[in-house]
Amino acid sequence: MNKYRRQQHVAAAAKLHYEREIRKAELTDAVKEAISAFELLRQRRIFLDKQRAMALEKVRVTEAAKRFAFDREKYFYPDILQENFTAWQQLVLTNQDQKLWRYKISLAYLKLLYVSGMLHTNAPFFKTETERHTVPRALWVYDKSWINNLSKQTEVVRFCHTNNVNTVFLATGSRNDSLSIYQATFAYNHFIRSLHRSGISVQLVLGDAVWVLPDRWAEVKWRLDYLAEFYSQQTPFDGLQFDIEPQMLTDWRTSRDQKEMIIKHYIHLTRKIHQYMAEHMSKVTFSLAIPAWFEKEKLSTWERGDHILSRIIPVVDEIAVMAYQPDIATIRAAVSEELLQARIHNKRIWIGLKVRSNATASGFNTADLDKLNQIMDSLYQFYRELFPELNGFALYSYEKYHSLVK
Repeated sequence: MNKYRRQQHVAAAAKLHYEREIRKAELTDAVKEAISAFELLRQRRIFLDKQRAMALEKVRVTEAAKRFAFDREKYFYPDILQENFTAWQQLVLTNQDQKLWRYKISLAYLKLLYVSGMLHTNAPFFKTETERHTVPRALWVYDKSWINNLSKQTEVVRFCHTNNVNTVFLATGSRNDSLSIYQATFAYNHFIRSLHRSGISVQLVLGDAVWVLPDRWAEVKWRLDYLAEFYSQQTPFDGLQFDIEPQMLTDWRTSRDQKEMIIKHYIHLTRKIHQYMAEHMSKVTFSLAIPAWFEKEKLSTWERGDHILSRIIPVVDEIAVMAYQPDIATIRAAVSEELLQARIHNKRIWIGLKVRSNATASGFNTADLDKLNQIMDSLYQFYRELFPELNGFALYSYEKYHSLVK
């Protein structure tokens, strides 16, 4: 019996030795691969440093040219302003590239530590997708057919809390709608309080393209008066988001003159709303939902580099950019100017993404939840240090996102 046991021990020891040798060989290969990736990233640092140095030099030259032209060559001043703005954009992009490089080399270093056994597998860097989703997100809630159902309200709150939603953009509805905040006051009051108890902020959404017309101010003011009273007498909400979208007016597409008139009315309206809120709801966030191309629209009398975005962003507290694009590259291209303006004016910004329900609409289809999470993770890691003004991602809408998640 003792001889048999000794043979068993010898066999077990031989097997253990063999498994250790296999693991050692695998570990050696993995470490070599990680070191190789790490060295390639270190070499790229040289190229990125040169690229940033060139961009920085161009900024210095255009800044000097701007001062000189303002004093002596005012005829060329608008052109130099444009060159200066372009130079600053290039510098921001090179800074982004360097931030991305730091992120990638950090991951490569962590992988090297992990495969060499120096980093514990319970470290947060190696959590699963479900465990590590910490990207702040907001949800637009437009369908209010359930607003009077308190159990459904609880379900919505629970869904938001579970899926890391820290802000809800809640549509207020039309003035005579029985499911609007103007008619179902108790239901909205209860829902907002429930969200607040779960640590979720609430911005009420209102707006119509016709509000830009001068004769519609009375309608806008009626709503503002009602919401100011709701804020003081019922439940304090956190913000008002105006989804006005003047481009939806027919006259926007009729002629250039009509479009410019609408742009003037739109900018004037945002200033009047800003003034009203400063006087009556100074603690409430003033937010605008805007398309991702307002930097391309301007009046013919404005100077180069001026546009709708640059005119409205100084008077708001934050913007939600509707960047309804399908991938990282097009989203980055769509929001680059908005992020830059938010950085310059120290304003908060949400990047809006659209969850689509069919294959023909723009956005992410129902099979793309992993892709959506990956895009939000990648963009947030990429932008959060360079643009601390970024709140996170606003998803349109609760109904479609809920069907995507479940």
